[in-house]
Amino acid sequence: MPLRFSYIWLGSDEIPIFKWLNSADSADTENNLIHVYSMFGNRPADTKIWQTGKRIFYSGEYIMDEEHADVVVRFMPSEDNTSQRYVLDMQPQMSVQISTTNRPGTRYIQLRLQELDAIEYKVNRLLTEGVLALENLADIRNYLLQPMNVTPYADMMLSWEKNNPVGLGDGDRKFCLFMVSNPACKLRNDTFMLLSRVGRVVSAGGFRNNLGVGDARPPDRMNHTDHIKYLSQFRFMITFENQSLPHYHTEKITNAFEAGVIPIYWGDPYITDIFDARSFIHIPTLDNPNHQWEAVKHAVELVREANDNPVVYASYFQHPPIPVDRQQKEDARVADSLMAISEELILPA
Repeated sequence: MPLRFSYIWLGSDEIPIFKWLNSADSADTENNLIHVYSMFGNRPADTKIWQTGKRIFYSGEYIMDEEHADVVVRFMPSEDNTSQRYVLDMQPQMSVQISTTNRPGTRYIQLRLQELDAIEYKVNRLLTEGVLALENLADIRNYLLQPMNVTPYADMMLSWEKNNPVGLGDGDRKFCLFMVSNPACKLRNDTFMLLSRVGRVVSAGGFRNNLGVGDARPPDRMNHTDHIKYLSQFRFMITFENQSLPHYHTEKITNAFEAGVIPIYWGDPYITDIFDARSFIHIPTLDNPNHQWEAVKHAVELVREANDNPVVYASYFQHPPIPVDRQQKEDARVADSLMAISEELILPA
């Protein structure tokens, strides 16, 4: 069906995976279209987005729901009925948090942003290699609807094995990487300062950038292969989320795993339901600020110990970040989500 994209993130005017999963060309019409939109920009209530066709809202961020949508694709599990909903009021920074349950008549589909990115990286690589062709969208759609082709977690594990520093030899890996542009998370910022007492933490993002003349500059994140290669220069990486929300985790921890780097993680309180706690340094989310800071200091001591003791460092690579059964479950869920999205890209006759 005809697609229209609106309010997509900076630097993009569409979400390719929706275009690839579409069963027809994307020529626009006013009365018969599917409107795919996200959480960014000024969204006045009287726009035609709310009046025509089907409305599909996608967010890989903490904006989990949207009151006008017929379909919500989000990082939350599709069946979750206990989450908070963030309703946008013109701009993302003016969002209002309210309690809610899933709305009757709205379909909820889980697809995390890092999963979407991993699929897009894979398709773009196949396009570059000539295995798939942009002019034949039907072939791309058929490829994506084959479950054996949708394996972001299996692919992550292959990269982890390839970049495993214990198998390769640690060589001259640098101590720790901090790559952040958003300064909003004080706990993350304070952890960076505390870890800097252990060794030099390279800050390569827009916030507190300390790259010197001899330091390599990170490649664009969309150049995924080179981005992972850049991360693999380090032993540890601060992979905190901007905030702690149930089930909300981003590409920070999965990119670190891909690069064979030990993540230092705070954020999703359920993160160890997916990733093996023995493969990274996990800081739990605690309500008491004093207890939370004590947990950070304990994690920093674990980093110090692993950095000083090769046996302890190697122990983090003795267990795969994601067990095989969990990997298969997550990959199957992502494949099911793509099938569900493709079903929603069809308007009733």
